[in-house]
Amino acid sequence: MGYFKRPVRRSAARAERLKFLDGTRHFEIGAWQPCERLPAAEKDTFLRFIVNRPRGGEMGLFRISECIEDSPDLPAAARSQMRAAFHWFNANLPAPRRLPKTAICWFRADAKQSLRQIRTLIEIYRLLGYPVWMQATRSPGRVVYRDEYQVAAVPHRDRRVTSSAM
Repeated sequence: MGYFKRPVRRSAARAERLKFLDGTRHFEIGAWQPCERLPAAEKDTFLRFIVNRPRGGEMGLFRISECIEDSPDLPAAARSQMRAAFHWFNANLPAPRRLPKTAICWFRADAKQSLRQIRTLIEIYRLLGYPVWMQATRSPGRVVYRDEYQVAAVPHRDRRVTSSAM
């Protein structure tokens, strides 16, 4: 028996968890907006980004870089800028040790240095024809990790995250 004496549907929960962990899972684009501009730096706003793949599916900003780094269409200058941006993230963005598997990492909108590096990545992806989508929110869920650049939060089950912070 589960919480509130209701039976637990383990197979449905397992399928949902595996779908969440899949790197090329499908996001509901209705909750996202094209990343034309980044929002004004507000203290309580959090941002996520995804990139549409030409063969279908969406991936995060960091994971898609593995697919395009060796692309012949990527100019040497853009490749250099992309590597510099990733070097900055590796040097400056703290990696939380332990997070729940359902936690989602969000960038803070008031972290100007990291958003400058993200803007560089977005422009490189656009150069290659990959559309970038952004989601902004003021309530990412239950925050389980926080630093000066990002938060990690477990989404609330009873609320959908919407792009209302813009």
